[in-house]
Amino acid sequence: MLEMFCLVCLGALVAGWNLGISHGKRSIISPISNRKLVQLAISLTLFTLAMTFLLRGVDTSDGSSDVNWSGPITIIYFFSNLKALSLFLVVYLFLSGERRKLCAILIALHIVMYLPALTIYFRRRAALEVFVIINLAYWYARGLVLPRTLVLISIPFGMLFVFGVGALRGLGWNSLGDVNLAQIAAINFWSYTPFQNTGQFPEMANAYYIVRYVSDGASFTLGADSWNRFIFQWIPGQLVGRDLKAALMFDIDFLNQALSNIGAIHRIGATNSAFGDAYMEGGFLGCVFFFITAFVVGTWWERARRGDVRARIYYASGIAPATLMLTAYPAFFFNFTLLFLLAVKVGLKMPLVVLQKRAIRP
Repeated sequence: MLEMFCLVCLGALVAGWNLGISHGKRSIISPISNRKLVQLAISLTLFTLAMTFLLRGVDTSDGSSDVNWSGPITIIYFFSNLKALSLFLVVYLFLSGERRKLCAILIALHIVMYLPALTIYFRRRAALEVFVIINLAYWYARGLVLPRTLVLISIPFGMLFVFGVGALRGLGWNSLGDVNLAQIAAINFWSYTPFQNTGQFPEMANAYYIVRYVSDGASFTLGADSWNRFIFQWIPGQLVGRDLKAALMFDIDFLNQALSNIGAIHRIGATNSAFGDAYMEGGFLGCVFFFITAFVVGTWWERARRGDVRARIYYASGIAPATLMLTAYPAFFFNFTLLFLLAVKVGLKMPLVVLQKRAIRP
């Protein structure tokens, strides 16, 4: 059943993408001045720099997500994700020749923000963001793309990093000074791939357990899980009260129920996967999550290709959540997309204060 559902989701992705492309061709593009973009880049960089500073010393690895945290740190971590937006903006503006000295300083600040995630915590999402954003900035600003041969060659190395990241984190580095290249060379990365270790993809195992549990007669959650994810991400218990926040959420624990049904044990850090959660929400109709995601991303792609700067910002910052949705949960993309949309809209509504004096010179 899981294999059939995955094929249905693949078909939904293709259909959504093609429809999004068609919709993007009919969309009206409104220009944004470079002064507005520069101000937005400065504002977002300073904001995310403050959020990152507050997160200093906190392990933001994939196995230590905001789901497992509590208190103000969950809010801080959530808003720190806006650095994907600001990174694309500063690199894009730098490559476009706009305020290059200023943008170089902002790029340096982003290196400071991303360096611990890349070299100490080995966060896969950060690596994906940086790789995609820099490549898209080069393409949008200068029309340059990586050669396909280089991309094909890099895929196996990326696979080894994705599956072997647990071994890297296991070295116990706490600072850049602890890095030992001999320790890295001693790791047998191939042994961590699914080709050698079938335990390396517990998310799909969880998806199988959930689909089997539903097929055996369990009721669909009908959007309750996605609602819980939204409430958890967007309603701060510190402000409205934890009791009220809990009252807004449905009392469901589908994965543990599915695992208990067959006597399996939950592996810490393993998610339900988008396939398991989507099927849990509505059976084969859960493919709607994949269709809508592909439609939105496809629309951005086509509008970005036509020169829409907003779409370029959204696509560059949203492609990582869209990709990671598969191993997270169906509403993962929408939660972060809403954050990016609000940040850009609020930022562009701000009056031109920065660089205004220079702008009115004759």
